[in-house]
Amino acid sequence: MLKKGVVLPIGVEDTGTYTNVIFIILDKLFEIQEFDLFEKSLNMLNMVNEKDVLLRLGKLYYRHGAYKLAEEELTRSMKLFDIIDEEGMIILRSFYGQKEDKIS
Repeated sequence: MLKKGVVLPIGVEDTGTYTNVIFIILDKLFEIQEFDLFEKSLNMLNMVNEKDVLLRLGKLYYRHGAYKLAEEELTRSMKLFDIIDEEGMIILRSFYGQKEDKIS
């Protein structure tokens, strides 16, 4: 935020808006295959205070076909923040179902 030309740190109440904008940027970068810039842009997520960041990142990876990364981030979301939702569970079940099929 700017106040008289001075950049202010993001407050807790503001992080949801910034998180949404960051994920729009990350989604577009992945879409246009700017992977180096995407990796650098992931650091923006360190500026926000949202517990569902890893869950959202896992879903983003899944939408773009980066299944291994999606599985890692969804699992980290559960382990670190105890955050998962129905969509995340469906995604994880699809991964574990595939692994069980390969074992059989």
